[in-house]
Amino acid sequence: MVISRRLHAYFQEPGFWDFFNETPLGFKLFFGAVFILIFGSILIAIIKGLSHWISNNRAPQVSEVCKVIGKRDAVWGGTGNSSVQQHHYVAFELRDGSRIELQVKSKEYGLIAEGDQGTVSYQGTRFLSFHREISSTHRSHM
Repeated sequence: MVISRRLHAYFQEPGFWDFFNETPLGFKLFFGAVFILIFGSILIAIIKGLSHWISNNRAPQVSEVCKVIGKRDAVWGGTGNSSVQQHHYVAFELRDGSRIELQVKSKEYGLIAEGDQGTVSYQGTRFLSFHREISSTHRSHM
């Protein structure tokens, strides 16, 4: 009983809620839509990221003989006060002729060269490792 009186008194006092009640309907609708759009976009991005992560975790870990057929970078940002963002990708041609492109970390990207042959390990779309085969012609030059 005492709590309900306090709440009733709280909503009766002038303050933020009075300002909100006096705000024009168009203003409420516009900023409500912006609010829903921003948080809806954030929620969708979180859901997509989680579903991608879960599908990768459910996929089997695969190791296949391959050849590195290409490398590329995706770079964005770097204007004003923002830092440059960079993702590295390596394309592999598998023994059966199919091709996959996987995002790799900077450290791995620098160690892999186009034309390398070896075994790539991946899980879904997640790169795990690449082990290069060193042929006898490469060993003679060392």
